[in-house]
Amino acid sequence: MFLKIISLVGLLLSSYILIKKSKNKKLVCLINEKCNIVLDSKYSTTLGIRNELLGIFYYLFIFVSSFTTYNLIINLSKISAIVSILFSIYLAYIQIFKIKQACMYCYSSYLINILILILIL
Repeated sequence: MFLKIISLVGLLLSSYILIKKSKNKKLVCLINEKCNIVLDSKYSTTLGIRNELLGIFYYLFIFVSSFTTYNLIINLSKISAIVSILFSIYLAYIQIFKIKQACMYCYSSYLINILILILIL
């Protein structure tokens, strides 16, 4: 049950970012955070796809796969969770050492991805 909730939270977070960016609106960030700098950086896309859109697909897949007992889907969700952690580590590195800005939305997605991995494995 918790996996379903966490994946929905990730889906909502990614959707919020996508909606705000699509409307060219600034996201509300905590004091001294410049999350828009991070979310609008050259690292905000992967292979030409917006990272928040990748997040939407990922969280939706995890949510839907949490209803199945089919081994192939379960194994694909485990692989996806591992890949998302590796991608989160890469993005955290970029955020901290290259962009040098904080982003609560990014940190939240990293935490959600860690929780999903723990719950899936």
